[in-house]
Amino acid sequence: MNDHLYFCHGRGEIISPLEAFNFMRKFHYVFFLLAIFESVNAQTNVSLFTGRNEGEHIFETGNKYANLSGIRGGSRITYPRNFNYLGLELSRISNKFLLSGKVSSTGGYVQAGEARDEDFFLRANSTESGTKIATREWSFHDSAYVFTGTQNFADGKGRSVVSEYKFEPTVRYYAGDASPDLWKSSNGFFFSFGLKYSYFKYYIYDVIQFVATNPITYSPIGKGLSYSNAVVEIPFGFGYKVSKDKLTLELSFDLLWGIDKFRDLHYWRALNFKGYSGGPGFQYKADFFYKALEDTIVKFSHSGHRLFQTGNFTTSGGNSFSDVLSNYAGKYSHYLNTKEVAFELSVIRNISQTK
Repeated sequence: MNDHLYFCHGRGEIISPLEAFNFMRKFHYVFFLLAIFESVNAQTNVSLFTGRNEGEHIFETGNKYANLSGIRGGSRITYPRNFNYLGLELSRISNKFLLSGKVSSTGGYVQAGEARDEDFFLRANSTESGTKIATREWSFHDSAYVFTGTQNFADGKGRSVVSEYKFEPTVRYYAGDASPDLWKSSNGFFFSFGLKYSYFKYYIYDVIQFVATNPITYSPIGKGLSYSNAVVEIPFGFGYKVSKDKLTLELSFDLLWGIDKFRDLHYWRALNFKGYSGGPGFQYKADFFYKALEDTIVKFSHSGHRLFQTGNFTTSGGNSFSDVLSNYAGKYSHYLNTKEVAFELSVIRNISQTK
């Protein structure tokens, strides 16, 4: 976005939907699970839902110790995750198993909030909290930010739009007296395993940039950057279901591991980033069900999602000497963290013959 970022990525290509689909095909084995759920007494449900997402997706890179240029500093780009979406979910119940497939999308580019691109100095007392989930100390640092105690020397803010689609197949097994059938009252634990694939792309525009030059630069620069990301996550966990009369509550918690491939282009600098990331995370969810009619249930959901990743990126292009020089400096390390919550309202319909 601004003209003073140290590092950037790739060749500037944008991940196309076809490329994203080919990336997803590596996980086609999931669909073979459908055969397991073909049963005479199976139940099929269909759900339409609308949701609201709130949060942030943050890219950071930097060094607390002086590099070859003698500078201790870094860069941070904050992508807002504030948007509405629509979706469809199909589920199949057979005995103790529930197989569901969930698809959601923004339906095109929608406003996502204010994006920010910062370049900063790092001081001796600046902190780098790269480890969010520390298993040795049994600690958790719930923040999408890594570097704190920084001083910006360049700061760009602009409007952003995002287009996103997501696919989530999940398998659940209900243990003991618990049943996956929402039309039957039951209490007990369930265990889940799934796959979550999402692809999203941002455009940042109407950027106003500050740079600590002499005199200070503060001016509009127009287009900032474009950013696309394909993410695969594998969640596994457990939950508990409790029912009373027409009401049902399901609480669940999943640990997950995610990998992603991203590309972005900084228009002002003609500089591109290309990188890969991987790391742990978790998600939690509370589902409230109300049996409105004999074959219709209304559901309200609240969920939280965290993904803390590290990886490497390379750069290409650039219109300054330092940017072009970065193309030959190998790989740079980075952090890519996501912190978000979502709220959904669903209408579930039993479309099978058996209730």
